[in-house]
Amino acid sequence: MNFLAQAFWAPLTETYFQKALIGGCAVALVSGVVGCLVVLRRMAFLGDALSHAMIAGVAGGYLVMKLLFGIEAHAPSMLLGSLLAAVLTVALIGLVSRVSRIKEDTAIGIMYTGVFALGVVVVSMFREYIHIDLMHFIMGDILGVADSDLWVSVLVCATVLSVLVLFFRHFQRATFDPVMAASTGLPVLLLDYALTSCVSLV
Repeated sequence: MNFLAQAFWAPLTETYFQKALIGGCAVALVSGVVGCLVVLRRMAFLGDALSHAMIAGVAGGYLVMKLLFGIEAHAPSMLLGSLLAAVLTVALIGLVSRVSRIKEDTAIGIMYTGVFALGVVVVSMFREYIHIDLMHFIMGDILGVADSDLWVSVLVCATVLSVLVLFFRHFQRATFDPVMAASTGLPVLLLDYALTSCVSLV
């Protein structure tokens, strides 16, 4: 029994494990709230799609800072690039589903593979300028969370949770009946992009 207790508590004394636990709990808390809305919209594939599509934005942000300013692995620029790539992907998904007979879940599969392929092409073309393995951004390593990463995670999660709490009723109305929500004056398209941005940030 003492062995089991020691095996359970020993990792909690390590700094790297404490950071991973705090960061993981923060992300898990917000992901649960965002996930409810995403699943209700029958877009459960969206999270996986955006995580892969954002590789193009990460590569773009890395290259811009490297080629223009000579700075490597600038975290804010890569975060901004990934967010822009995610929003662009969702905009393309919405465009395809509106102007064609393709359903939204099918459009997600089409756009996510296209943007992900674009990211792979960019990384391959500019391999001489990129000195990190961008594929690690897809898989990640929670035990490698640094202090700066932890602060960014907590700040982003707090921001996303605040947005979701403040506008949760609007998100609900736009989710269950977007036509009725639009007829009452709710900016449904803006709410869609806001929810997508929240998913991208988390």
